Amino acid sequence: MAAAVRAAEQPGGRVLHAYAVPESAAVQAGELRRHLAARLPEYAVPAELVLLPALPLTPNGKVDRAALPPPPQRAAAGPGQEPSTATERLVAGVWREVLGLPRVSADANFFEIGGHSLATAQVQARLAAVLGREVPIVDLFRFPTVRTLAAHLDGERRTAGSERAARRVAARRARPSTRPHRARRESKE
Repeated sequence: MAAAVRAAEQPGGRVLHAYAVPESAAVQAGELRRHLAARLPEYAVPAELVLLPALPLTPNGKVDRAALPPPPQRAAAGPGQEPSTATERLVAGVWREVLGLPRVSADANFFEIGGHSLATAQVQARLAAVLGREVPIVDLFRFPTVRTLAAHLDGERRTAGSERAARRVAARRARPSTRPHRARRESKE
């Protein structure tokens, strides 16, 4: 399989665009990208992968990088439903902003729609600012779709709220009561 890669600037920073000439017409770009993601570090996985019938060559037989076509513009990121919860809409909005996309579906996978390690750091910072709490970067890798990340963030919020409530109850029970006990009050009457 012949292939070429070039770096390009886009919203969110510099990304890799890959061009490949598959040996079989059955090979699809998404399948090839997943194959690469399983074998390469995240920073080396191309954000875009374009399949071509042949790579353009210079008269010397080298890849003519200037003649490589631009990656297709993405009108929307990810097939699927619109984000339905407030947290899904918030996550999708941050991804749209960082990746420069007009739409991000609830089922969109961050790394399949152009996300990369630098964009991950930007998403982490923006989510932390909007949510008012730290979002571990590992969570962005563990929950790569809008829906799964939003569910995780909502679950964390509920868990944190339950833990705070449990701590308040425990603290109240641990404090000595300042009210007289009913038995003492009755005996004074």
